[in-house]
Amino acid sequence: MNRCQLHRVHTMKAWRFALPMFPQITSDPLSVLEYLTTAWATHSSCALVILVEVEGPASRSPGTLLAVRDDGEYVGSLSNGCLESDVVSQALEAMKADQIRHIRYGAGSDYLDIQLPCGGAVTLLIIPNPSLSWLDKAITCLQSRKSFTLDIRDILPEHEDLTEPYPRIQYQPRLKLAICGRGTEPVALAHMAHASGFEVEMYLPGVEEVAQLTAQGIAAQVISPGSFDGAFLDNRTAFVAMFHDHDYEIPILDKALASRAFYIGAMGSHRTHEARLSALLNLGHSATDLDRIRGPIGLVGPMKDPHRLAISVLAEILSEEGPQIQVA
Repeated sequence: MNRCQLHRVHTMKAWRFALPMFPQITSDPLSVLEYLTTAWATHSSCALVILVEVEGPASRSPGTLLAVRDDGEYVGSLSNGCLESDVVSQALEAMKADQIRHIRYGAGSDYLDIQLPCGGAVTLLIIPNPSLSWLDKAITCLQSRKSFTLDIRDILPEHEDLTEPYPRIQYQPRLKLAICGRGTEPVALAHMAHASGFEVEMYLPGVEEVAQLTAQGIAAQVISPGSFDGAFLDNRTAFVAMFHDHDYEIPILDKALASRAFYIGAMGSHRTHEARLSALLNLGHSATDLDRIRGPIGLVGPMKDPHRLAISVLAEILSEEGPQIQVA
């Protein structure tokens, strides 16, 4: 049973703060930090909550972040709903006292009324009014698609200090999906990826297609086989080619193979894929290079429906993705 059991014994106080009606549930560090910076600009106080330790099974990893405003609104997710309401209350009290809080939930916790059905335990650190200079540096790194490492001492307000050792946490940029293609399949994949939290960029041959996607909030630009440059494909970017005219894709895949993309996939049948690899081999690519290209694409297949194909491709990409958060 995934639902968390929140049991308040009769000796405990009732909830002291109203809970936010529309929390933004995200595990993306950049989204949480950007929200925190905005909160600083519009509210007198805010807090950053860091999941610093996990014992046993848990739904989130160490390093997961949550940001809380002084009105109780928050962005982030530390559990499947087991903890957030109490964490918000704790964060509001930490803001009032202007003091950090170290809280444990689950096995061995003083909060006996909050049970984690998974049987594990988590330790959280609540930091009211964290360092703005650190926030700016962290956001700049992630927006520039560079990793950054959090040493918790760097984020503390000047009057605070820590006596307990905490791990250093490394955060990687948001997962990006770059799609080159034409037709319904790339559009379906773009929308599905966007809804799943990917940073999405589309590269299309037609001006009208680009205008339509841009109006729908998806970054898109016109390309030709000769104009595509794969230099922007970093090790947190997946690249997918989705053309029915497979001759069109060869110069594009040629550039993609020179990149650091962690995933390269191309739509088409097994026969099409064999012809694709032969053409790229003639351009001078090695067998090792060609092994990087997934085709036919998708974890499950073959899929004829564009939306099901999109789900299958995203599943395959996620199966290849490395961790976004790592604890040193």
